Amino acid sequence: MIDIRPYLFINIVLLLLTYQFPSFIHFPSPKTSLLCNLFIDADHELPKQFQTDFLNAAAFALSSSLANTSQDLATRLVVQLLVPFCTPSADPSVVATLGLTLEHYTPSSDVEARNLLEICRPLVEQESIRTLDGCVSMVLSRYRSYLRENRPSGALHWLLLGIEMESLLCLGEDGTLDHWQTIEAKSVCYRHLITWCGSVASNLLQHTLDQKEGLGMLYHSAKDMIKAAKEGPLETYVVQLPEVQTLELVAGMFDGLTDQDYTLVARNITLSLQEEARAFDNGVVSALAPRSMHWNLLQLGQRVLERDEREEVQSQLGDFTPSFNVKGIQVLLEHLIKIELGRELEGLKPLPSDVLQRMKLSLGVGLKRAFVAENALRKPDRSDDIDAIMISKIKSVDLNKYSLATQEKVVLRMLDI
Repeated sequence: MIDIRPYLFINIVLLLLTYQFPSFIHFPSPKTSLLCNLFIDADHELPKQFQTDFLNAAAFALSSSLANTSQDLATRLVVQLLVPFCTPSADPSVVATLGLTLEHYTPSSDVEARNLLEICRPLVEQESIRTLDGCVSMVLSRYRSYLRENRPSGALHWLLLGIEMESLLCLGEDGTLDHWQTIEAKSVCYRHLITWCGSVASNLLQHTLDQKEGLGMLYHSAKDMIKAAKEGPLETYVVQLPEVQTLELVAGMFDGLTDQDYTLVARNITLSLQEEARAFDNGVVSALAPRSMHWNLLQLGQRVLERDEREEVQSQLGDFTPSFNVKGIQVLLEHLIKIELGRELEGLKPLPSDVLQRMKLSLGVGLKRAFVAENALRKPDRSDDIDAIMISKIKSVDLNKYSLATQEKVVLRMLDI
């Protein structure tokens, strides 16, 4: 038979305190819970359910009593009250109350959120899923707050803190995390991060092509995100994410167009589309940029090639260096073929024939230009001997043996004929 004397004593003490201190009546549940904990710590026999009920009632009383005055204070008190009793063997209802309190909480500042994350961190390390859900909810609240204020660096920093918190569930016995694919499959903050970075990269590329209003704001947001990724927590991991790398490459394309460094633009387009085995993704062969960006990247590459063609006509013979090398043109051709076949297999409307023909022509001329430039680099300049060699005797199959200037003179002679 259960001895209810401790429980009766608690109620008597509460009545006396309420009679002597009238203000005490406003917080009866927290006081009851504290008295109950004192009895248990003193090894008095008391049903465990009493403690659970008192803790839950105290948490509810604190939240409701201070909701209109200070949500930060109310949440802090509830967390400090419940955390010591949320051990792995604790009553699930107490842990659920803690998680629910955190999920309904909107921190007013970074300091409040960080303090609660530090208090709850040991519980997450003990694999408390409900506590982690509450912590992630706080992280996303700060992330959205920074987004509303148009402060992308702060928003990305909080997402990285969230990924770091979620990674605590995947630590090995030695406290290290060797397989990031595990956390990527589970992490809510990770999915927010890659979706956001991919969206900003895609929008920046589209705005660059169309010269839409708001291009400058998008560019500065991208630069702030890249800086935060390189300076924030998990830096060595984040910079390897394809979405983050794509964002940095697209921002570099904008820099190249602004500075008229078209070789940089061509290089970044090639890196975005080039398919190769990636060690970070277990050797899977893929391109950095998602398929949804491939056509826009091809269009930007076409503009660079058309600019090269105009520049070549205006420059003197031998003074022009193409933006794309042979490898870059080959990458563009591969993706153009894939886009054509992909639309056919998916039953989509084919690309307009005039647009397709214009792009193929630009790629063909660009490939010729790239071959000529690379051949000129491979062979020594024999311009000093050109007077001794009749231009008419040089065969087209032997063009790669001569300098760029000589090749152009031979081609001009063929055109004259």
